[in-house]
This record gives sequence, C-alpha cells and structure tokens, in this order.
Amino acid sequence: MLRVLGYVTIVGLLFFGTIFLIAAAVQPWRAVVAFALYALAGLVALSLSRIESAKRRARRLEAELIRLVRAKGGRVTVEDVAVALRLTVDEAEALLESLVRRGLASIDMEETERRGVVVYSFPTLS
Repeated sequence: MLRVLGYVTIVGLLFFGTIFLIAAAVQPWRAVVAFALYALAGLVALSLSRIESAKRRARRLEAELIRLVRAKGGRVTVEDVAVALRLTVDEAEALLESLVRRGLASIDMEETERRGVVVYSFPTLS
C-alpha cells in the first residue's frame, strides 16, 4: 500500500511540475515551483527506495536466520546469530527479540541457565 501511495505521489508531483513548467513560458517564476516539485518527487522516490531496501534486508536476514536455526537444531544464541549473519551483537539481539515478540521464538530458560548465555529456541524449526 505504501509503495502504491508513493508512486501515486511521485506521478502527481511530476504532473504538476510539468504543468508549472509549461506555465513558466508565460510567467517565468513558475519554473522555480516546477523544479521544486521535481526535486520533491525525487526525494519521495529516494525514500521509497530506502524503505524497500530495508524490507529486502529484513527478509534476507530472516531467511538466513531460519537456515542457521535449522542447522543448530532449533536453538541459537545472540553470538551465533551475530557471527553467522555478520551483524553486531546489538543487531543480532534486536533481530532475535523481534522474533520473540512476534511469537516465533522463545527464550529457553533451562538451556540459558546451563550455558550461562541467553539461548533462543525455535520449536517449529528444530
């Protein structure tokens, strides 16, 4: 939905920019407005690109995490994820915590106490 709204916004800005550019033939000051609208359309396009890139990265990380969890028998630590996915410890922890909040993972308290580090369990992937 956001993508469609973004494209509609870009097309609208370009359309009105073109109208103002045509009107600049009669009133030259309108060219400034036209170029401002074109610049705004470019900023919206750049923002959409960054949002899409962030979504692709999140999907890629989750796919890599699923492969790792399966390889590790359904249990991973923050350090396992950070090393395997080339993330910082904070990024790995945030990724795992987001999966806990979504109900896709849980903290295995028994394994955490035994190892001395937080162990995340993925029962459906073991």
